[in-house]
Amino acid sequence: MSLTLAELAIHIPASIELFEKYELDYYQNGKQPLSDACEQKGLSFDAIDKEISLLQSNQQDTHLLALEEMSIERLIDFINGQYHADEEEVLCLIQASIHLLLRDKNCSVMLEMLLKKVQQKFQRLADKLTLHCKKEDELLFPYLRKLIDLHKYKAPFSSVQATLKSPVPILEAEHVEATVILSRIRRATNNFRIPANAHPQYVILIGYLKNFERNLHMHIHIENNILFPKLNALEEELKNRKN
Repeated sequence: MSLTLAELAIHIPASIELFEKYELDYYQNGKQPLSDACEQKGLSFDAIDKEISLLQSNQQDTHLLALEEMSIERLIDFINGQYHADEEEVLCLIQASIHLLLRDKNCSVMLEMLLKKVQQKFQRLADKLTLHCKKEDELLFPYLRKLIDLHKYKAPFSSVQATLKSPVPILEAEHVEATVILSRIRRATNNFRIPANAHPQYVILIGYLKNFERNLHMHIHIENNILFPKLNALEEELKNRKN
């Protein structure tokens, strides 16, 4: 059996660019073997496998390689610093770019219709992501730190189980919601394609959206495929202490 998308994304971070290129869902469906993902997309597994092997041979040292080795506490710090810290700024930047185009007198009727559709979807996405990150900051990360304290002081999970509830299932469902909305924005913009003679500000907007999509995929990948499995393993270890 071939390696899974998550395994490849973790151990060969350069493969992530390839997954983005071929729209292989390494962030939500990381447990899927590469061979199955290729078959579903109508791609040649042998060809993709060769590309990944080439990427692996040329792979440079990257901080992404160390993510799986990080402690839960360090992963929390990484997620906060890399994604949460400037999230509001990035969301506002994209929304401002859309507003700027809509106010432009040279904006065509067709572009205006498209932008209003994108604006509506992106506002919904921004609202959901803002609330989502707040839940991570106020529920997930404190929950993780509580588990770490239990582990540190060798306390049984059962002694406080009634007061602890993992927010992971909710957060995973919200990851799905966010990627669904973003995929609709991608479809609305014809897969982020830039038409000939496009408005210069539209070119900038599409660049922002592409970068935002990639960062959101990485954010979800780190949580779904690295942080949450570490959390599950820690929970399991603590639960077994009651035996």
